[in-house]
Amino acid sequence: MVEVMMAVLLLGIVSAAIGGFLSAVGMRGAQQMRPSDPAMEAIVAMRRLGTIAPGVRCVLFADQGRCLIWLHDDNPNRAVNTTEVGLLRFDAANAELVLETVDRAAVFAVPTLESEYEEGGYAGILDDFDNLRANGSLVQRVLAEGLESVVFETPAAASGTAQARFVSQGSETLAVIAPIPLEVPLR
Repeated sequence: MVEVMMAVLLLGIVSAAIGGFLSAVGMRGAQQMRPSDPAMEAIVAMRRLGTIAPGVRCVLFADQGRCLIWLHDDNPNRAVNTTEVGLLRFDAANAELVLETVDRAAVFAVPTLESEYEEGGYAGILDDFDNLRANGSLVQRVLAEGLESVVFETPAAASGTAQARFVSQGSETLAVIAPIPLEVPLR
């Protein structure tokens, strides 16, 4: 009888040790699944943007949760067209920073979606992007996720650039969107 009690006691101790080990492993895994700090998310976002659009020309417009960038000049006319811009937008519902571009297939099907914008008229692009988003004519690419907010600002002294403030888990970091070489539209 004493032997059986000792075996049960030993089994209980081993079970508790195994349970503690598995609990510690599970907690570590849960910590790794949490969103990373904003500095890492900013680095990932800028790297993804650089991969998707390596020839970014300049920042056209930036406000609180949106940043309009001139990605490339397909028509070498140094004018901004709808298919040449991208919209960096913080999607609060999904806690993601996304890059939205016009779906080229949609423009091919409906050529009137393509427009040329003059300097100072870039707010019109934002309205057009809202309409294109509602029609499902935009392609969205996630650049960063697990963020509380991303706020864009344009520095007073630096034309064609913007700053993005990434906030996550009570911490924040600042990333600069500054294309090199900077090329501004002529019209």
